[in-house]
Amino acid sequence: MDFLSSFKRRIDRYLSDYLISQSKIHATFPWGTDIIAKLLPFTTSGKTIRGSLVLLACEGYGTKITDDVVRVASALELIHSGLLIHDDIMDNDRIRRKTDSIFVQYENGSKHQKQSDKTDFGKNMAICFADAAFFIAIQLINDCKDTVFSTKLLSYLLPEYTAVCFAQMQDIYFGSSQSFPNESDILTMYRYKTARYTFSLPLYAGALYAKTDTDQLHSLVTIGEHMGILFQLTDDMLNIYGKQKTTGKSVLSDITGGKKTFLMSTLYQKATTEEQHTIQASLSCDYMTSTQQTYIMGLLKKYAIRQHVQSYITDYSGKAKQRIMELSIAETQKRQLTDLVSFLETRSS
Repeated sequence: MDFLSSFKRRIDRYLSDYLISQSKIHATFPWGTDIIAKLLPFTTSGKTIRGSLVLLACEGYGTKITDDVVRVASALELIHSGLLIHDDIMDNDRIRRKTDSIFVQYENGSKHQKQSDKTDFGKNMAICFADAAFFIAIQLINDCKDTVFSTKLLSYLLPEYTAVCFAQMQDIYFGSSQSFPNESDILTMYRYKTARYTFSLPLYAGALYAKTDTDQLHSLVTIGEHMGILFQLTDDMLNIYGKQKTTGKSVLSDITGGKKTFLMSTLYQKATTEEQHTIQASLSCDYMTSTQQTYIMGLLKKYAIRQHVQSYITDYSGKAKQRIMELSIAETQKRQLTDLVSFLETRSS
């Protein structure tokens, strides 16, 4: 996976230079400088998978990586940061990337607010923070020298991110509904909430800059969907079976937050009527007790849900690798993509 590190360093350098220049522009407002100061470490502390895939696809189709390509890669990372910040607020996840979430940073730094106001202050400031990240990213893409490329990319990109919002709304609805979605509904939600913007869109962007043909673009979108669902299913598994020290986020937050993940949906379908009532009651509580958590973990073991989800992970990994081998892309990038699929399948963070 050394190629990810190489691409990440290049993107991180570009982001650093760009955000420092933006800090000077936005210095009129004290919060403008503050946002830039927090946005750089927050964004660069991630794996930079999305940005790296832009560069990988561009190189794979025989085109030199220019400032425009790195600019777009950096923009996608900033948009991802904004989405994560909003996601943490909605899920009340107080840890992100092994440190305090952005809303918690503002909450803890609100020295002049009443104690009762600190939570609202932190979340409201973080919402504005994430919005700023979105607009900075769009400005980055808009400033590409190749205006034909940037126009085509924005026309593809904006509907994709709109779909992310709709899928996130669906996720919220699933969490608040008394009924359980089936596995197909969950996978569709994952496809548009995570897969397409995390993998399909970056691969598409890099290949678009390389002027790749339509068939290849469609294949990359499909590969991205397979990789993204694989990524989300693995993420669900880590949330329950991972370690907070390794994952950098709160373990069991999906269960305690009442989220209807693929694992929980599968469990509900396999459970008895009595068990379903208990699951529903536990997920509906404002605060889930350790006894309730232990009960659900016991059911997950009873019905071998971990093994069931692992079979899906193996299937999506196989489908992604098969489609990658059919691409008209350089052998080096084929190998890098298949290595990435293997990493997504077995990752621990």
